[in-house]
Amino acid sequence: MMVIGVKFCGNCNPEINTMELLSMLKETFPHYCFVTGSYSGLSCLIIFSGCQVDCATRPQIQGVPIISVAGYTIDKVKFMWEDLTNQLVKRLEGKNC
Repeated sequence: MMVIGVKFCGNCNPEINTMELLSMLKETFPHYCFVTGSYSGLSCLIIFSGCQVDCATRPQIQGVPIISVAGYTIDKVKFMWEDLTNQLVKRLEGKNC
């Protein structure tokens, strides 16, 4: 089973609804386990920052692929809102976190 860690920023100035993105991922991958606050045994970690400042802290974990969502960007590549979920799905499906 894929265990996906989820880390959020403080959402002080959000450009996007990070909770909605997470909900869409949970609907797409009901067989994946999405966890917050625990970083052991992860297949991947998604860090959600609501804007491009990308102020979410990064936990010190090794060997775990990280996807960084910051506003309308994923790993510093800009997308339209409609494409954010699709890009996250591609990364999780291909395990190219």
